[in-house]
Amino acid sequence: ELENEANNLGIEMSRVMPVSVDAAALIKEPGTQQGSAEGGFATDRRSGKRVYQKRYENEEQSRNEVIANRLYQEAGVNVPDARPMTEDGKVVGVASEVVEGVKPGVARDAADGLVIDAWLGNWDVVGEVGDNLQVGPNGEAVRIDQGGALTTRAQGAPKGDAFGDTVSEVETIVENNPDLAPTAEQLNRGLDALESISEADIKSVVLENGG
Repeated sequence: ELENEANNLGIEMSRVMPVSVDAAALIKEPGTQQGSAEGGFATDRRSGKRVYQKRYENEEQSRNEVIANRLYQEAGVNVPDARPMTEDGKVVGVASEVVEGVKPGVARDAADGLVIDAWLGNWDVVGEVGDNLQVGPNGEAVRIDQGGALTTRAQGAPKGDAFGDTVSEVETIVENNPDLAPTAEQLNRGLDALESISEADIKSVVLENGG
């Protein structure tokens, strides 16, 4: 139905997410907010992509989520494409491409990404009601919401000294989410993924996204 509406409005469907998403170009689906942040599902008139858009009061949180998503991708962890959402030239939130066919749950390979979760300080990787970690159509883990990664908490407050050089999240994430307990092989895969990301790659991702 949304695709038909997009076609009726002359939207050119594209396979590539734009560098940023203009909030004014979104066809919003009322009543579809998930979680605490203002937002919901929408279709981007420019690209034809269906996205989940969220507004944040804290611009740093928007940057953090986009950067975290990109770094997850660098590590080979399944996440949706996420872009800054702008309004009048200012970043006001994040728009993430909708991954079709996912359902809440902890996939067998979910703990493969635990080392990256811990590195990025993604405290809310599973979500308060288990909706941030999903199972994809092929049984793979998909992390759909990185709003609690890096220096900000899921609701936008700064983490302060709790986000530092000591990566205690390897233990604390599992304490809060026992289903993410990794095997030794999964930890090794996570460490290999982390070591595959160069400092140059990290700098590039951060600088490209306003960090």
